[in-house]
Amino acid sequence: MTTGKNEDASDPVKAIRNMLWKLDDQGHVDICRAALNYMASGTSVICGEEQEIVELRPTVSEELLADYRAVAMMQEAIEDHEHPDMVLSLKQEAISEIERTYARYRKDFGK
Repeated sequence: MTTGKNEDASDPVKAIRNMLWKLDDQGHVDICRAALNYMASGTSVICGEEQEIVELRPTVSEELLADYRAVAMMQEAIEDHEHPDMVLSLKQEAISEIERTYARYRKDFGK
């Protein structure tokens, strides 16, 4: 017997995950990060811990150029009406590129 409820309705963790995915897809990464940090407060869980990023380009300028290329590829896919899964993949690649740029900047900041 089915109740007509979404199968995730009885799983609050999946419901929260789905909500965070929707917020992220709409560009609200800061809200997602804040929500995760809030939920982890008072626990031994550390959210947003920086992962080691390898193979940084030699300069921030080179990293920035890679950022622009990654965003341009995503823009082109959107303008070409590519499948959302492809655009999502390009979005994730662009975010990874931007994270690398920040890592390069942080590494160089104290020099």
